[in-house]
This record gives sequence, C-alpha cells and structure tokens, in this order.
Amino acid sequence: MNKHVPTIFPWPKDVAFTIECGDNKLPAVWLPPQFEPTACKAAGVKVRYLSVLGYYAKSGTIKSIPAKAGLAYAIKSGWTGRGKKILTESSGNFLASLKDAIDERDDIELDLIGIISSKLPAGKRADLGRRDIDLMTELDLARELGLEKPVDSFTMVQMYSERYGIPNLDQYNCDYQGGWNRLSYKPIADEVYRQLGDTVSLFDATAGTKGKFRGVGVELKAQSPRTEIVITFPYPGYAFPGGRDEEHIEKVRNSFGTDALIRRRTDLYAAYERAKRLFLAGIPAGITFAAELATAEHRILELLSEHRLETIMGPDRVVTVLLVASDSIYPYLGEMREFAPHVFNDVVDPRFV
Repeated sequence: MNKHVPTIFPWPKDVAFTIECGDNKLPAVWLPPQFEPTACKAAGVKVRYLSVLGYYAKSGTIKSIPAKAGLAYAIKSGWTGRGKKILTESSGNFLASLKDAIDERDDIELDLIGIISSKLPAGKRADLGRRDIDLMTELDLARELGLEKPVDSFTMVQMYSERYGIPNLDQYNCDYQGGWNRLSYKPIADEVYRQLGDTVSLFDATAGTKGKFRGVGVELKAQSPRTEIVITFPYPGYAFPGGRDEEHIEKVRNSFGTDALIRRRTDLYAAYERAKRLFLAGIPAGITFAAELATAEHRILELLSEHRLETIMGPDRVVTVLLVASDSIYPYLGEMREFAPHVFNDVVDPRFV
C-alpha cells in the first residue's frame, strides 16, 4: 500500500471490466442512467458513459502510470544514484506519483525538484508537502534564473536544466525521450478496444492532460476510426481546480496539432455540478473528469440538435462515450468549498477523518 495516500475507495460493485496498466488495476464502470442527457432519452437515443476510474491507481491518481514509465526512463538514462537530481514540471499529481514510485524502490536514489504553478490549489500543495520534494514555483524559478519576471515555464525549466546540468523529465513533450508518457497509457486504449471493439463514439480529455489525450484517445482512434476526440477547455478567466492556468492551457492546446479536431469550452460551475452528482452516485471523481463529462454531454446535444448524431453512433446505434478519471475529488475540496460552498460543504475527505 502506498504510504502517502492510503487506499480509501471500496472496489465498485458493478465493474464492466478491469484494465491492467503498469502494475495498476483500474475498474471500468458504466455511469448510472441518470447521467444520460434527457433530450437524448426523449429522442429515443441511447447514450452510455464508460468511466475508467484512475484514482484506483496506487498513488490515488492515474499519474501513477506515467510516473512509473518516467522513472524507468530516468533509470535507463543513468539519471539515478547518490546525490543525483532531476527536474520535472507538474500540476501536482505526476510529481506526487513520481516521488511515491521512487520511495517504493530500495535499489535507487534520486532527489526531485518539482516545478509547480504559483496557483496550485492548497489541497494539492499539501499532498506534495507530505513528501520530501524540493518545490519551486514558476516565480521562484524566474528569480533563480535572474529574470525580471517569469516567462513561459517550459522555457524556464529548460534554461534551469541547462544552467545547472540537472536532467528534465519532461512529461508534457517527451517524444524526444521515447514518448514514455503517451506509451504508458496505451494499455487502456488496447483493453477498451478489446472489450468494446469499434463502438466508442467519443473520447473526451481535458486540456493539459496531454499524455492521457494521446495515449488513450489517439491510440484508440487509430484502432477505432469512428471515435471522435473532444478536448475540454475552461472559459477564459477560469481554470479547473488542479488544472493549469489559462496561459499554460493555451500552450498545451497549441501542441495538440491536428489530432484533436473538436475543441469545446465548459463552464467551471457546470463541472462543479457534475462533480457533485458523480459524488452522490458513488463516484468521487475529480473536477477535470466532471468537466469532461459536461463537455461530452454538450457535444452530444450539439450533434443531436444538428441531426448529426448518427455520424458517431456505433453499429448498435448507441452513443458510447469513454472517459478516464485522472484522480478523485478530495484534493480539490478546499478550493471547491471556497467557490461553491452550497455544493461541497457536506463532502468530507475520508483521508483525514
């Protein structure tokens, strides 16, 4: 059992199938019927949502999967050993999972310097604070580099890496490192295709989850061309708790290229509402998953209103949506209670009860 984040989730009762990814077993469940869009029910269209629950991974987040792959790459590259350090930029989950993966090993030594956003939610900062990680915000990084003000964080991380000779484990643009992030997620796409065949209508991922987007969505689409990929963005001025700020989301969006043909924005409070409904249904998924659920519903309703829903229906004339929950709702409760207390005041984090 992971010593930092205890297992707090009972195994779901109704599991469609289990996905083995790395050394993790993730349940795939169908959301209850109440999540089907009412307009689709009225039109006689069946919509079903298959949810892969990534918070059952060992560190409580699906980032356990690429963290193990990233650590394997670091070991292969000779970056581990007494006194050695690596840099990695993270919005929290990957960094925590990487530290946990290192702590599970008795045969390696490696210190982490984590580059995090100055706007990282308090809950995620606290999760990192319980681990022995040298944290630097983007403001800290700019000061260390002697800059008058921060520039693009990806550029600053590269500058810091080159100046101090500390390798950068680059989860966001790691194709030059063998694509370990993207490839680590591929078993999810492979198992979903093995179980469902060419029936998945839509896959939705949040902007900023580039590894999940490519490793699950693009890999699945390669096997199932009918699958439409949708990327979820918050409206300007908002950010999903735990996600990147608007500036960084814009940079990640630009790196999607032509793979993501559908880009849609979702209001933060629509995501909050879905998160609470999911929680009440026994699925305490995080806010980005809730945003993906909202966006998927909006895209389906858009196609329904345009009489184009048949273009993504499976052979059984059912609209099947694949969603992958990155983590649970609990690390974000502080921020969510601050902005939507009427929704989340009665949600308790069981890790601290």
